[in-house]
Amino acid sequence: MAYSLEQLRAFVETANSGSFRGAALTIGKHSSTIGELVANLEIDIGVELFERSRRSISLTEAGKELLEFAKPVLREAEFFQDKADSVIAKAPTDFTVAIDPALRCNDVIDCYKSVLKRFPSINLTVLTGDVMQIHSWLRSGRVDVGFCPTGIQTPMDMSMSRSFAFELTNVVSTDYKVIDGSLTRQQLRSMPQIIHSFMKDVGLESAHRESHRVIVANNTIEIMEMVKSGLGWARLPVFLANQSSHKDELQMFKIDDGRTELWWGEVVYLSSRRPDAAMQLFIDKAKAIPDKL
Repeated sequence: MAYSLEQLRAFVETANSGSFRGAALTIGKHSSTIGELVANLEIDIGVELFERSRRSISLTEAGKELLEFAKPVLREAEFFQDKADSVIAKAPTDFTVAIDPALRCNDVIDCYKSVLKRFPSINLTVLTGDVMQIHSWLRSGRVDVGFCPTGIQTPMDMSMSRSFAFELTNVVSTDYKVIDGSLTRQQLRSMPQIIHSFMKDVGLESAHRESHRVIVANNTIEIMEMVKSGLGWARLPVFLANQSSHKDELQMFKIDDGRTELWWGEVVYLSSRRPDAAMQLFIDKAKAIPDKL
């Protein structure tokens, strides 16, 4: 049994459009050529794919069944061509990025989607971890690029590009009564404060600690869930707290003087490594993310 990808594509596009003419417009061939390709495919496989009349064509039961097998064959052929093109162009074959959950948003997703769009055959891996984990993964070679919130000095062995700015806010469960959007430091001292573990790891706990009792967690999303459940209060990015899935369970508040704290997202990679095309594309896209203020 011999058949070509050209025949399969003529079959699939004819089924999609409902006519040889429609398939011809999509493929860029004459309708008689499409009809001939489909007819030859039917001869090659020994099955009638379409019922033909003077005015229309329709899939036979066998045609409907075989259509679902023809489509993935064409997709695999496209993947093969993409891979062949990338080999010829010496494009990167793998890209691994690690993202701190504190920066999770659609704009960040768009950064690695851009890498996939530019290099369709690349093997993409996305990991999540806190700042210390990401630095460790970079040093071990497990990841190519990290995306972390600022707050600590960039290690000497790493290069950094600044991304979007964002504001931190204080949040507590909506079950807690907050008057006029503010709590005093005296009120907070009696409430457990949930702190990110990397604050303790890099010696920033004292600058952010307000409460007598502290609970430590290493994942911003988990911290948010802990706050929603009433375990304590925390400082989180405003853009995360404002997401619709959290608004009914989290409330933001100010502390006494109402000062605000501004942080940034940072793209980091080993200074000893020259960014390849995939890394550079991600870095450039991340740098272009607008501030979330």
